[in-house]
Amino acid sequence: MTLTQLIEHYLDFILSPARIGQDEREKTLLLAHILDELAIRVHDLSGTFIDTESEDEPRLDYQDTYKILTQHFPDYRYYSTVLDINDPAKTDNLAAGDPLDDLADIAVDLSEVLSIAQNYGVAAGQYAFVDSYRIHWGYHLRQLQIYLHCQLTGF
Repeated sequence: MTLTQLIEHYLDFILSPARIGQDEREKTLLLAHILDELAIRVHDLSGTFIDTESEDEPRLDYQDTYKILTQHFPDYRYYSTVLDINDPAKTDNLAAGDPLDDLADIAVDLSEVLSIAQNYGVAAGQYAFVDSYRIHWGYHLRQLQIYLHCQLTGF
């Protein structure tokens, strides 16, 4: 599966009205698999930097995306997380994570990567994919993977 196909697969999966009423376990298993595929893909460092800073790449609207996700994944609830994983001694380190926010942030960032790949080529898209993973959506993906694992296993 190409990078653009993988991104389109993720976006189609989470934004499709077919998610409404779908069995929650089946939906969660499929989503976990897609997230694993995205996580594996970031190890492909074959991308090429192309300066797209001057361009305003089209991307999904966060609020619209989040609203759709509330309908498609109604059973996803807040989860516990920490603010600074590298400082366990902090007494005020506990936070609430939102799996719908995670899904939306990943979708918005990947929609921009998709636009870059379509406008500047696959190598530029791959670079933007890995770079944006490291900067932002990777943390959302990893937190979401833990949340989904706990949903599936009952932890």
